Amino acid sequence: MNKKFLFFVLIVSLATVGAFAQDYSNDPAIGYWKSVDDKSGEVTGVWNVYVADDNKLYGELVWIPDDDPRSLATACTKVNKYDDIPFEGNPAERTVLNTPWLYKLEYESEGVWKKGHIIDPSDGNHYYGGITYEDGKLSMRGSLDKRGWLGRSQIWEPIEKAEVDKLIAEANAKFGIN
Repeated sequence: MNKKFLFFVLIVSLATVGAFAQDYSNDPAIGYWKSVDDKSGEVTGVWNVYVADDNKLYGELVWIPDDDPRSLATACTKVNKYDDIPFEGNPAERTVLNTPWLYKLEYESEGVWKKGHIIDPSDGNHYYGGITYEDGKLSMRGSLDKRGWLGRSQIWEPIEKAEVDKLIAEANAKFGIN
């Protein structure tokens, strides 16, 4: 084959791949969110929700009220029941904070991510997960089945990074962490 033709095909292929690559950096689900107990209205934690290099959505707890930031997820002992966890090692030996307990959610449309997983570090249970952004809030759905029929949703409210930083600094000071 002609070298010029092969070069042309290579350039067109690369341009096509680049044109279809998604940039999720402005997706409304990305950012800091506080999870709120639907019965008491109390904040149960603060999450950092982000898109990783694999173009999937992840979420890490970054603050829990009155909890030592060094606490381990000792309830997470069902290793053989956790689908495709995104980290090495035993989940029960990881800290509750800064571990991606919400993971591998797939983009469906702006603000809608589905077909992922969530592990509740407080009891070690695994759920299939999805997030939907609506009216400035996130609806986080955890379910026992992949279709989302058997489960429940929790509303997450936005929180500013400055407030998150303040909560983390206060927790670190309270528990003697530099």
